[in-house]
Amino acid sequence: MPLAAIRSDDGATSGSDQPAAEKTPPTRQPLEGLRVLVVEDEPDARELLSLTLECSGAEVEAVTSAQEALDNLQVFNRMYC
Repeated sequence: MPLAAIRSDDGATSGSDQPAAEKTPPTRQPLEGLRVLVVEDEPDARELLSLTLECSGAEVEAVTSAQEALDNLQVFNRMYC
């Protein structure tokens, strides 16, 4: 997944070039409120993707195949509607 620097209104770019004392935690996680269905057959990759998305605030359902995704899609939608 590509990551991009975020530019604030004053033109400063947030990233690793700022001292730690100047960094402020975000008030909201970037993926908060999003639901993501991860389809990945490799267990380690699936777990890494899921953890990364969850740490960014997303609600994640992970499955191993396209068929499993289709089977779970209706359940996944009902859970949150």
